[in-house]
Amino acid sequence: MRILKLEMEPLYLWPYLSAAPRGGTETQHLPLLQGKVDTLPAGLDALVVTSDLQGVAPCAVLGGAVALLGEVLADGLASLSAEGVLPPLAHTGVVLAGDLYSDDAALARGASGDVRSEWEAFGQQFRWVVGVAGNHDTFGAPREQAQFFRRARSCSCWMATWWMWTACEWVAWVASWAVQTSRAVLLTR
Repeated sequence: MRILKLEMEPLYLWPYLSAAPRGGTETQHLPLLQGKVDTLPAGLDALVVTSDLQGVAPCAVLGGAVALLGEVLADGLASLSAEGVLPPLAHTGVVLAGDLYSDDAALARGASGDVRSEWEAFGQQFRWVVGVAGNHDTFGAPREQAQFFRRARSCSCWMATWWMWTACEWVAWVASWAVQTSRAVLLTR
């Protein structure tokens, strides 16, 4: 798959809170960029690639309660698909390239924690989800982690093994090539 074109003007922006470099929080915007590729995996009309979703925002599907940014992105992409702005989610794959966690108040830079809710939010709606865990991402205690990975197979979520790391990192570069900037990229033909 070769990326032929990448639009720099966002198709959509999601506001969220992120830990500020010198303490406190700051409002950021997660852009959804569009790209064109020469080919996609069989059965897909689109591929969403994202990483570094270290923030929180109100989530409509949770009645406006604060959620991890990945949950908000999954919900937002589902809404855009339902409106016909994006291809059907049943024909869209997702690559999650790590560092998805934020503490619930977005106060601590580099906080580590459980990202199962984000993987599940994507896995329940999209054709498939694949990716790698970032150094800040956990999947619960050992027993919870084992249960999650068994259950993940039934919702089309797969963690990449070490040999897929390089490929996922390359794809993640598309999503966050600037200095630690959170982005989501929608790739279509």
